[in-house]
Amino acid sequence: VAGSVEWARLEPAGYSRVDDFIDFLQDSTGDLKYLFDWSLPLNCPELVRELKIPRYFAGDFLQRTPRGTLYHDSWPSLFVAPAGICSELHVDAFGSNFWMALFEGKKRWLFFPPEDTPCLYPLYEHSTDAIFQVDLTEPDLKQHPLL
Repeated sequence: VAGSVEWARLEPAGYSRVDDFIDFLQDSTGDLKYLFDWSLPLNCPELVRELKIPRYFAGDFLQRTPRGTLYHDSWPSLFVAPAGICSELHVDAFGSNFWMALFEGKKRWLFFPPEDTPCLYPLYEHSTDAIFQVDLTEPDLKQHPLL
């Protein structure tokens, strides 16, 4: 959302069951919404029991946090988005990395080395998580010449 100071400029839009959200996406015409970071263990533990995490990813950073903490107990999470939606430039929690399985469609990622962060015009409004002023889908090189 333009002008948002929320992480990745994602604003809360309400609460929904996943099946209702998917139905909404299939019936929607232009109202782009993003199911973001929906915790599988907290919301659908039966699916987590069936989910086999590839061995290479099983010991990720969030699983190394203490049992009983939010990040340990809420991972893995689900993201569902329609074609054309964009999460704005962001740094993942704790500056960590994660893996993502894409089941349908395509997704474009753009990575920058940490030392380029100042060139991306970060703002620190409410936390140590930066909100970036640049719009990488339509960069304005006059306003942001360091891009």
